[in-house]
Amino acid sequence: GKLKASDRDSAYLQRARILLGLNRRPEAEAVLKLVQNRGAAIIKARKLSSAMSAAKAITDHRAGKR
Repeated sequence: GKLKASDRDSAYLQRARILLGLNRRPEAEAVLKLVQNRGAAIIKARKLSSAMSAAKAITDHRAGKR
């Protein structure tokens, strides 16, 4: 069945701690929060809507820009 959000978040935190070698829960939570908010940060930095941001990413990718 489906995991509850809190169980799913705990599983993500545990994976992040293992993959990144983080020994403390606060560090893992900080990394997870950063990853969860990366899309919003990109949109804010580019000053574009999410649709325009996605369109720009596609055209940049097709043009070989990364």
